[in-house]
Amino acid sequence: MKNVIIIGATSAIAEAVGKLYALEKANLYLIARNTTKLRSIEQDLIVRGANAVHTASFNAFEFDSHDLLIQQAFKTLKKVDVLLIAHGSLPDQQQCQEDSVKTIE
Repeated sequence: MKNVIIIGATSAIAEAVGKLYALEKANLYLIARNTTKLRSIEQDLIVRGANAVHTASFNAFEFDSHDLLIQQAFKTLKKVDVLLIAHGSLPDQQQCQEDSVKTIE
């Protein structure tokens, strides 16, 4: 049985990956900012067959919280087979097209 951490679990791609692992009876640890959507995904993955689903709230801009959050996920799952990072920012498209520095930031 796989143990999977998904950071940014409410993104469409992450949710689809979670569904695939749920079908494999995986233990999932979902991390995301939108707790309402996270709870909905959690329930869906349980119905789809996940062995266990754990969740945690995450704000990528709270850098001091990252280490503790990851430690907690590893402590809960004991070992981790897969870690998917599916979060990012959605900057202003027009600014990014006009300024490569904005794109990199």
